[in-house]
Amino acid sequence: MNPLEILQLYWDRSTVKITAERKTEVDITLTPQKDPTMVSLSATINTKSGHILKLSYKDTAANSVSYSFSDIKTNAAIPASVWNFSYPKDAQRINQ
Repeated sequence: MNPLEILQLYWDRSTVKITAERKTEVDITLTPQKDPTMVSLSATINTKSGHILKLSYKDTAANSVSYSFSDIKTNAAIPASVWNFSYPKDAQRINQ
């Protein structure tokens, strides 16, 4: 699941607060209501591009996870070779 999908999943089920605003960024905190696993989510969003720059969450088991995104490229060209898969030389291939 990408960061945007995570925020979309929790947005309508949470109390949403803007915790900080800067020139081109905004920090938000989502506090899910009646969620058995998630305590809170926080994100930093670029207000010009809409890109999520940071995403973190805390769960009910006291775990904290943080992601930071940088050097984001939108609509970058992907070479066709990326989609070509070759099996390792010692792999056994089973055709069904």
